[in-house]
Amino acid sequence: MKFHHVGYIVENISQAILEWGEFGFKLKSEIFSIHDQQVDVCFLTNFGDSYIELVKPHSGNNVLLRYLKGKVRYYHLAYQSKEYMKICDDFESKGAHKITEFYSEAFDNKRCCFFLMPDSNLIEIIEE
Repeated sequence: MKFHHVGYIVENISQAILEWGEFGFKLKSEIFSIHDQQVDVCFLTNFGDSYIELVKPHSGNNVLLRYLKGKVRYYHLAYQSKEYMKICDDFESKGAHKITEFYSEAFDNKRCCFFLMPDSNLIEIIEE
């Protein structure tokens, strides 16, 4: 597995791009609408080969909209793997709870899976 990005919840993706840009972060992708997850996302470079993913929940995404009410906006860590199925199976066998699996427009419709880890943090695995 290799680290890919940190997910960060935002209310306004265009405004967030401008705000992060003030600190040198640059837009790396288009804005994708991920229908299965009810979010819009884009990626910013963060001074290396990993990214910040700005995540704007759609109006019906009550789970993620709750994050906007809190002070902490960091949402998840994401990793890519060429051994996607093996990693997902390993996570489940070691006690991580599979929340959802989907094909993401942001990754050329490759598989992605979110896991709730035993310490309640979210990890996303992305098929490389």
